[in-house]
Amino acid sequence: MQLTVSSFKLENVMNYRFFGDQLIVSEPTFQSIRENIQVGESAEELTYETFQLLDADQSDVASDIFLGNIDNDLFITDFHTSYEQSIQTFGLLIFIAGFLGIVFLLSTGSILYFKQMTEAEQEKGHYRTLRQLGFQVNDIMKGIIRKQLFVYIIPLAIGLLHAAFALNVGSVLIVASMLTPIIMSMAAYITIYLMFTILTIRYYRSIVRKAL
Repeated sequence: MQLTVSSFKLENVMNYRFFGDQLIVSEPTFQSIRENIQVGESAEELTYETFQLLDADQSDVASDIFLGNIDNDLFITDFHTSYEQSIQTFGLLIFIAGFLGIVFLLSTGSILYFKQMTEAEQEKGHYRTLRQLGFQVNDIMKGIIRKQLFVYIIPLAIGLLHAAFALNVGSVLIVASMLTPIIMSMAAYITIYLMFTILTIRYYRSIVRKAL
């Protein structure tokens, strides 16, 4: 029996994560598949009942009503309970990972910043010579800005690629879209490195202005 998949989504049909892909078919197709599959050692037929809420904001109330009217011996999973457990389980992990990521990012930016400050102090004589030759501050700063962009763009590009790859792998592992975390992490990378780039350029400008 051949089936044609019309669309694919990276998400679960039900709250509980089942191993393998989940296929949604029409009732006639389901009956045809059931007739062609021999239930035995290699296949087992299971029935699951699912409920979809019209108002997602009332999931906590619906969860209490639902769990209060079922047998505790049954294997039951609902969205609100699963969501709360996920927040408790992964919340601390996400905080630690995010905190350490920001610390390492600031450390890397600080190392580059202080290295450029040291180079600026060492190049005071060169800037003084250029000013004496008639070069204006803006003329000298054009070359400095190009240099600083090169210094900061390389680690920024590597960090963005690493974040995109890591979060993309994470989205596959948890079977959920992580587009928002990817955008947020990239925005954090760009903002922090842009801040250090601006500070470095301002420091160089002050050095060049005081060269004469």
